[in-house]
Amino acid sequence: MNPLFSTGRALAIAIALALPAAAFAEERRPPQFVVFSFDGSLALDRWEDTLRFARELRARQAPGFGFTYFISGVYFLAPENKTIYHGPRHRPGQSDIGFSGSRADILERIDYVNQADAEGNEIASHANGHFQATEEGWTEEDWGSELRQFNLLTFDEVFRNNGFTAAEAAEHAWLPGIKPGVIGFRAPYLAVTPGLWPALRKFGFKYDASRTAPADYWPEKLDGVWNFPLAELRIAGTGKKTLSMDYNFYDAQSSARPVSDPVKCKQFEDQTYETYLDYFQGNYSDNRAPLHIGHHFSLWNQGAYWNALKRFASEVCGRPEVRCVTYRELQESLEAFGEERIAEFQRGNFPRLDLDNPRIAASPEGGDRAAAPPPSPAAPPRARGRVRRPACCLGASALRSVPRRRCGWTKADAAGVTGWRTGTRAGTLPACSRSRRGSAQARSTPGAACWG
Repeated sequence: MNPLFSTGRALAIAIALALPAAAFAEERRPPQFVVFSFDGSLALDRWEDTLRFARELRARQAPGFGFTYFISGVYFLAPENKTIYHGPRHRPGQSDIGFSGSRADILERIDYVNQADAEGNEIASHANGHFQATEEGWTEEDWGSELRQFNLLTFDEVFRNNGFTAAEAAEHAWLPGIKPGVIGFRAPYLAVTPGLWPALRKFGFKYDASRTAPADYWPEKLDGVWNFPLAELRIAGTGKKTLSMDYNFYDAQSSARPVSDPVKCKQFEDQTYETYLDYFQGNYSDNRAPLHIGHHFSLWNQGAYWNALKRFASEVCGRPEVRCVTYRELQESLEAFGEERIAEFQRGNFPRLDLDNPRIAASPEGGDRAAAPPPSPAAPPRARGRVRRPACCLGASALRSVPRRRCGWTKADAAGVTGWRTGTRAGTLPACSRSRRGSAQARSTPGAACWG
């Protein structure tokens, strides 16, 4: 284990203590929380890039910055040992996103997860085989099996499962706080069934990030678990519907097909960046509902979405009363606020900052720990219509092809990722359809959901 891990973790804890989760509990207005997350965990170079960016942003302007990583258990199992995993309603050794690469890759991935935790990021669960639970009708028992196997594959049996020596296990041992710190979950495809919630409670999860909601939604507990949904947005300058996740932009902008034209890719990057800024400005100047930005370990359209995320985070993190945090930190802060204060925030019942334009206002040195300007009288409410649920096609970070399935399929990118396009109506389960050059030929299926 890298000896710097313990030093980095101590520094992260010191920073957290400087601004504890309950710091804003008695304030008259909430901070603007912004949460950045990643689904998957396969590509080692993406671990390196994302951790480096988080480290640089903390040092430059936002001391409390951190990512939430929703990791997949199958990426801690070598292909030759794949039959150890038995996904619900699937044969042993089956996974829609494959398994890890070499045994050496698993050890390196463990080191990156340790490093992420030590530096103040969060580790959460993205289940294992990336199956479509809604379509398959998973029960509480199915979810329980998947969550139990996540712990076994990722933490409890990873060294035994892959035949590592005692010396290798000692050198790459998990940091002691990682497994107890896994309190969050995001379902593959964002596909949930009623059996998920009791299973999450049974396994000690405190929040779920598998649903969607309007951009100004303040989190609440649903079925005993905090609901942290992706936001329903419109892409700046186009009017197209999307979710606050990179693959949705990729689907809406290029029909989930890679584009090689750098001018076009720069246009996609700018649209995504501007959409995120609009999302931020709307919430920051209105009811301060937390922002949820979800990405994957993929560089679709020449990295357009990763570049947009970096630009956006550099633009807003560190501003007055803005806290770019992990989902675990958001959950702790909401617990400190309590239901009554959250209800006040949802209504926008608090004074506003006196900033001419919160989208471009300069942040004082110290950023998210700095004292805020004096409050001004409440601003008039911003007109906001409820956005209907968008058509969406979220993608996994796997670098392997996923089998053609009942919903139909599209080639997602040169790496061989495949996905599904789904149309939805607010308050209903989405109907699945085949994506073809941006259009959808509707074919109803039992409650298919998006790929996350």
